[in-house]
Amino acid sequence: MKKLLISLLLLITTQAQALHVQNEEIGIDIDTKKVSHIVGELTVEFLVKWKQELFNTRGLPGERVVVISSPGGLVSVADEVTLDIENERAKGVKMICAVIHEASSGAFNILSHCDVRLATRDTKMLAHKTRRAGMFGSLTARQCRKLANEIDKIDAPLRALNIKEMHVTPKEYDRRADNEMFWTAEELHARGYIHGFVKTETKKQGIGENK
Repeated sequence: MKKLLISLLLLITTQAQALHVQNEEIGIDIDTKKVSHIVGELTVEFLVKWKQELFNTRGLPGERVVVISSPGGLVSVADEVTLDIENERAKGVKMICAVIHEASSGAFNILSHCDVRLATRDTKMLAHKTRRAGMFGSLTARQCRKLANEIDKIDAPLRALNIKEMHVTPKEYDRRADNEMFWTAEELHARGYIHGFVKTETKKQGIGENK
């Protein structure tokens, strides 16, 4: 795949945040406020903000740009965000996702649902096996196997989608996921998972120069 030269210009104003995404090679040239953010841990508090952003921008036309910079978090929250993304895709909304520095765990699984995946060159990404946090007390071997089977069942569709989108073998995926080995943006770009690189620039309202 040819390297895509993509610029991402963040225009930060006191009223709203707009994005400009442009790439002639794949026909992207967007100025939009239809923007959502997946930033920080995927918590219940984050989900409230995510839903509010979707609500505030639901009537805007065109593609949705999703900015991702997250280490992951709650499986249930990642599942809810994924459902929101798939609901918009089902309505014909194209999802253009740009990772700034990190997309790990649940955030990586969300990224796999995007139509166009972009990243800064210093981005690190981690796909690992689903984990269930908490203290389970005293469990028998049979109970442990049952719990493990339940976790594997939750993980199976995530694993299958990531393997497909990353163009890796199940063996390679499992080796790196089990050992929680990070992928670089360069590695995943070479495999076709990341479609292009982004550069970020900020411009404050009333200031003519980019920083």
